[in-house]
Amino acid sequence: MIVLNTKTFSESGRAFEAPGQEPASRLWRLFHMQSQQPGTFGERLRLLRKKRGLTQVQLGARTGLSPTAVAELELGVRSPAARDLHVVALALDVRIEQLLDGSVQP
Repeated sequence: MIVLNTKTFSESGRAFEAPGQEPASRLWRLFHMQSQQPGTFGERLRLLRKKRGLTQVQLGARTGLSPTAVAELELGVRSPAARDLHVVALALDVRIEQLLDGSVQP
């Protein structure tokens, strides 16, 4: 089970929400669909970062994330928040959807 911004997700990506709440966003569904794509979010993040010649410290400086947070995202220890996805995609010059679904080649 994964908790993202007060929504709880099962491993299948199904959101458990209180009645009356809006359904999970398209980006969160993409994040949970990543298991169907080659590689994980963290693996794609690491490949893209290295392809651009950045260290975890440099990517952290560009995004406002700590180097530890970047490492945790790459290792899959930490699930990305919406802000994390936005700033990482900007720093790596890719669309969020491409970062999540693996449609961008590193």
